[in-house]
Amino acid sequence: MLSVDAHDGSAVNAIGSVYGEYFYSHGRDGKVNIWNCYQSRIEKASSFASELTNFCKASTFSAGDCVAVSNEVKDWLVLPGSDSSIYIKNIWSGKNVCNLNIPNEHNLGMCMYIKSIINKYLGRPYIMAGYECGDVILWDVSEHKPICQSKCFDEPVTCMDLTSAHGHGLIGSVEKEISIIDIHNMESISVKRTAITITNSGLNDIKIRQDDKLIATAGWDGRIRLFSMKSLKPLAVLSFHSESISKLAFSSNEVIKSQRLLAAGSRDGRISLWSIYN
Repeated sequence: MLSVDAHDGSAVNAIGSVYGEYFYSHGRDGKVNIWNCYQSRIEKASSFASELTNFCKASTFSAGDCVAVSNEVKDWLVLPGSDSSIYIKNIWSGKNVCNLNIPNEHNLGMCMYIKSIINKYLGRPYIMAGYECGDVILWDVSEHKPICQSKCFDEPVTCMDLTSAHGHGLIGSVEKEISIIDIHNMESISVKRTAITITNSGLNDIKIRQDDKLIATAGWDGRIRLFSMKSLKPLAVLSFHSESISKLAFSSNEVIKSQRLLAAGSRDGRISLWSIYN
């Protein structure tokens, strides 16, 4: 096992893959660090300041999809800014690539969740962002402008995920309801509110498995709930953790005995692994 004090004792808000052996950490100390994990060592490759450290986590564009666009996109990290703004920075220099912002009179509130997208068919980078007011906005990064905006909730958006082809998505919030969105050729979006209703309010994360068949949600009540992506019907409730679930992740390939796993991290300090519906 390798470990490193990534942010001088401060909590780590987010961690994620960049590409190859590089990964990023976004700390409560207001810094983003890029790390190189190579030959049993972890070394800091670059570091820069983040404009804002809140509940919104940094996001990268999928390295696997970046073959369709300029290699420049692989070096982008998307971060929340002050008010409702979004910053895209170069991971090596920390310099701004661009800022995405709508004037404050739209009362979006803070940006709460960022999902970076590379459309495989159009070969362009997009961002789906959820805001404190309950709206989602689809951004065209190349044009630095919003494409469309829709209301999903009356309360803040807390999480979202999209299907592998980016045609559909699920949005969670502090409410009991989960909204479903349809994305039409990256030109418009339509929202069905209260597509799924859960027992207790509040989600920290939502994940769609890579085969687009299974949905998992991370509840404030410490429960993992599973739904069918096709029918949106509930399949199971997984109870193990004593505090809220913070993060979920499906393994990208078969891990143990030809099975894909679901990992869950909780505020109780434990991580659970689940083999489900393989």
